[in-house]
Amino acid sequence: MKKFSKKLFCLMLVAIMVATAIPFGAFAETVDVPGPITVQAICGDDAVVATGKLPALSNYDHTKDQAKALLYGDVTLEGYTLDASTPSELVDSTDQKILKVFVTKDPEYSVVVTGDATATGANKLETIDAGTPKDYGKLYQAMTDAGLSEYLDTDKWTITKAELADKVLTVTVAKKDEAPAAPAQVDFTVTVTTGGSTEIVSGTAKMTKAAAEALSTNAAGAKTILNAMKDVNSKFGTCADAIDADASVFNSMVVNTTSNTITVNLTKDPTVAAPSTPSSSDDIEVEIQIDNRTPYTRTVTIGKTYMRSDIVGLSGDWGNVVDKVYIYDNNGNRREAALTSADSNSVVKRGDVKVVVKSKLKTIKVIFLKDETCAANDSNNVVATRELYWGDTFGTLPALPNGYGSWYIGSKKLSADTVYDWEIGEKDKDGQTVYARPILASTVNNGKVHLFVYNASNKLMKDFDVTSKVQTNGLLFLEDLKSTIKSQTGVSSFSSEGLMDETGWAYYINNKNSYKYAKSSIDVDTADQREGVQNVYVVLKNVSSGSNADTSNPKTGDTAMIGTAAIVMALAAVGMGT
Repeated sequence: MKKFSKKLFCLMLVAIMVATAIPFGAFAETVDVPGPITVQAICGDDAVVATGKLPALSNYDHTKDQAKALLYGDVTLEGYTLDASTPSELVDSTDQKILKVFVTKDPEYSVVVTGDATATGANKLETIDAGTPKDYGKLYQAMTDAGLSEYLDTDKWTITKAELADKVLTVTVAKKDEAPAAPAQVDFTVTVTTGGSTEIVSGTAKMTKAAAEALSTNAAGAKTILNAMKDVNSKFGTCADAIDADASVFNSMVVNTTSNTITVNLTKDPTVAAPSTPSSSDDIEVEIQIDNRTPYTRTVTIGKTYMRSDIVGLSGDWGNVVDKVYIYDNNGNRREAALTSADSNSVVKRGDVKVVVKSKLKTIKVIFLKDETCAANDSNNVVATRELYWGDTFGTLPALPNGYGSWYIGSKKLSADTVYDWEIGEKDKDGQTVYARPILASTVNNGKVHLFVYNASNKLMKDFDVTSKVQTNGLLFLEDLKSTIKSQTGVSSFSSEGLMDETGWAYYINNKNSYKYAKSSIDVDTADQREGVQNVYVVLKNVSSGSNADTSNPKTGDTAMIGTAAIVMALAAVGMGT
């Protein structure tokens, strides 16, 4: 037993000795390569940063011996460090063997800005030789590569110091005082007038308030600003040339830096040329404008007066009262006419070019009725009353009664945008009252014409459709309606002053039964022009009584009474039978 133990112990000892004698590296991945061998230091994407030579490799360990390969191959690394975590590679080329050992680039230089600002960045240069702040080439390149070029702006920063230590470039900067902001430019409205109020030309110029205040308010200053505005409108240049040719053309100049306006007033309008050869005729043409209406041209005679009929050529269907009249000549002078033959200003003169009429705008009262057929003189029938000035829009209209689709005045459909311009009121210049009636939604576009027949007591006797009686030219004649009126009302004979439209009826009601606007015929427009239901009125002067019940209306007429009686008799019969 003892002899066996001693033999076992000896065997174990021998095994340990043998194992100890074998190199540990024999268990790793090793290679034997005959030389010579090229050693390459590789960084990144196969970039060779250094090379060397080895005579041979024996038992080369890819995981541990990269440093030995660099050392024995006499490979010097500057700015790079061995990447011990990446095994080397042995490559067979055509005429040599290459051992690739992988390295990494040393950390980049840092650039630090200090002083009046604090910032950092990484420099991409392999070396920095900043030296003093005067070594601008390397210093500027280092700061630019580090993304800190804003501190190179010499208008804002001064570099007072630059130091390089341990791959850190420290740049000290001082902030410069910022230059004051340039004064802001604003839009000035430059206007040239004549007579102190009539505008010749207007435009916008950009300048500072200080520049505007510095302008001389004399003829020289006026020429300066007007010449500067030539490109905006050539009339400015014409005015400047006129002042230059004749200083008396300049009247005044006002600069207002609160409202940002410059106004140059001249004694005449040099942009309107005087006739080169005055007409020998006594008739001249002038442009006439009434309020804001479209101007038109009219021939007037020199020496005559601008009387109303001459000035307001369409006065018969216009309706407003003339308030003031201004006459302009071809030199831009203006005079005010009093419209009397005794006023010399109202006399037509050679050189007159334009007449402007200002009016006293009349008003109109619009009464909105609750029913398309109700009597206008009954206050119980009024939904709302509205008073408008000439040129006003109606705005929000009163709410329509149930079942009605639109408000109408005569054939005119009303909306919020409808403008009162006397056309709506059918030229009612005396009564100044018109009636708006609601039209059923179902009949808004049927173009019907209804006749309302009243007795001498202004009681409605009957209304009925007379559309078929309208002539193709849109005229409706009383003579054509007489037989229908007789059959509808049961009146065998009657007398009447004529037919009245909405305006005529309004005047009749509001002026004590005046027949001023009663006519033998009424123009209700042609069939393709009519909208909605138009109402026409007639008064039977010699009929003082008569039922105002509509026999065709089952709610109020004779048919209704007969029907009621029949129902009562039927109920009585049923009761007796029971």
